Amino acid sequence: MSHSTSTKILKLAGKLLNKALIFSRAVLPVLFAPLIILLSVPFYILRYLLSKWAKYYSNGAIIEPVSASGNMFAPELHPSKIHRPPRCAVVTTITLKGCLTVEEVFKKVKTQWLGEYKGRPSRYPELTYYADSWFGFMFWKKDFQFKLENHIHSFKIVGKTEPEIEEEVRSLTEQLLNKPFPPRRSPWEGFVIQIDSNNGHKLKTKIVLRLHHALADGYSITAALVEGLAGVPLSEVAVNTSKSGVPKKRESLVDNLIYYGVFFPLRVCYDATSFFSWMHATKTPWHVVDEEKKWEQLYERSDVIPIENIKGIKNRFGVSFTGVLLSCVSAGISKHMNKKLKGNQKFNSISVATILPLSHHPDKLTNHLTGTAFQLPIRMDFTSEERLQTVEKLLESAKQSTLPLLQRTAALLLNTNLAAVARFCWHNRYFPVGFTNFPGSTIELAIDGVGVKDVDFAVGGQLGVLGVNFMVLSYADHIRIGVTAEKAVMNKVEVKELIGSISNEINFLYNNCAR
Repeated sequence: MSHSTSTKILKLAGKLLNKALIFSRAVLPVLFAPLIILLSVPFYILRYLLSKWAKYYSNGAIIEPVSASGNMFAPELHPSKIHRPPRCAVVTTITLKGCLTVEEVFKKVKTQWLGEYKGRPSRYPELTYYADSWFGFMFWKKDFQFKLENHIHSFKIVGKTEPEIEEEVRSLTEQLLNKPFPPRRSPWEGFVIQIDSNNGHKLKTKIVLRLHHALADGYSITAALVEGLAGVPLSEVAVNTSKSGVPKKRESLVDNLIYYGVFFPLRVCYDATSFFSWMHATKTPWHVVDEEKKWEQLYERSDVIPIENIKGIKNRFGVSFTGVLLSCVSAGISKHMNKKLKGNQKFNSISVATILPLSHHPDKLTNHLTGTAFQLPIRMDFTSEERLQTVEKLLESAKQSTLPLLQRTAALLLNTNLAAVARFCWHNRYFPVGFTNFPGSTIELAIDGVGVKDVDFAVGGQLGVLGVNFMVLSYADHIRIGVTAEKAVMNKVEVKELIGSISNEINFLYNNCAR
């Protein structure tokens, strides 16, 4: 046997061994799942009994366990961690066309959020809870020292130009993403900013709201703003409530037998194998562990982008709305990596995690969500159209994925365990990029008769290696794209360049549509 033939056989054997190892990593957790569940049963029972006993033991001080989805974000609210800058804060900015006084906003929150609602003493009593550890589990406890004035603040911006105002609000958002939450106090706060840009002749108001992600998800926050403050039912603003993570019902019994008896198990194995193979993908410069972080997140956002521009690209190339956005994010990452590595990029994709909504969201502030993951192509040799079509195929495949269902199941099994177990199991070790595309209100809203011009939000990354987070929020006739990045991953100039590259890609595609 020749030397070249031996080398080829060894390479082939190496590849087959690697595939076998990846497959075993996917199969072993499935095989051990019954054992993990069996060992965890006593803790599930203990958590349930504690939740029932708490009402009598604590005289109302201990309310309920943090939900399974909430425990994805709650570890940093543990008493031993809360002094550190948070990773999981959500900051929402509402820009009004006119002016509301601090007193008017205060009264609105007091009556609409904390006042009586549908026979309940309060619409959102969760705003008076804080997270704490009890018998090793994370529970919500009542803050008996709660005062609304401790959570709503105000200040003025006088005599500044529009760009200066926008920079000051962006800077405030960045500060809030990094500001530790006070211990034993509900993890939220609001700022009412009175803007006098023309010597008292043109007053405007911005409301900046910060909540910890363990307290509420995007749907909860949207409901609080749309229904609670604006007084408009969510059903009238077309907020997405898709059934992510729920297998679609088949039309007939035979279809169900074929799907759940044959296709579904095979798809689970395929998705699990893919997921575990991504865990061992080549690490990028954005893959930074907690020990290497500077524990400071940078924030930048794009200018307003008309929704009609995105729809024009979508219709011209026959792709989805999300496909357009994700393709432009891919282009931005590709250009950044190519510049950072000076053309010596040794990877063609990057691991991305994204949060998805679940149907039948409870009428309260809570987390009711799942998630999925995928490999986003970041090749420089793609044309813009090739990138669009490749990303669209990726999204089409993701629609058939069972990962959202697996993630939801894993959260229910792992995050209802002891807080230390949930923290260890849910620590992000593999996905350096987050992506959130949240469809907001399709109509312009108003608070006490004052029109809402714009709504924007920023989300921090999870604990672990999530170094860069992309956020897209639509409102009325436009969208904005935001980026939060760990300072150990990117500097301010690089974050601005990244946002610029994404915006330029959108403009390039839109201009091509017009030709």
